[in-house]
Amino acid sequence: MKTKIALVTVLLALMLLLSVGCGNGRVTPSPTPMLTPALTPALTPALTPLTTASPEMSPEGSPATSPEASPGEIEGFVEGGEVDPTKVTEVTDAVKAEYPTATIKKIVYALHNAEQVYEVQIEGVTDVTKVFVSGDGTIVK
Repeated sequence: MKTKIALVTVLLALMLLLSVGCGNGRVTPSPTPMLTPALTPALTPALTPLTTASPEMSPEGSPATSPEASPGEIEGFVEGGEVDPTKVTEVTDAVKAEYPTATIKKIVYALHNAEQVYEVQIEGVTDVTKVFVSGDGTIVK
């Protein structure tokens, strides 16, 4: 029994010496994680030169548009605010042209698909209770 223990001890010591000797004292590090992502053409954003001016924009502005309202904006727009029907005749005329039997109950400012519109609540039409109308009087479908 003593010889078996001595033999196992010698073998373990020999394996330990061989493992230290094979490495020559150098430790091989594991690969470090990549800190910067690799850019592929599909992931690289397209860059446009800063000197290119857009043809529809100018620093002076256009004399046809006022600085207060853009073409899609309604002057005095306050979402949910009630509108006097006598002050937006282009809106009331558009609704009456599209729905001749309709009676206008109320007009309020609203956002429809992220655009400023008039929400016209009507009655007298079987399947329609409200209509959205843009600032220029076009009915929004």
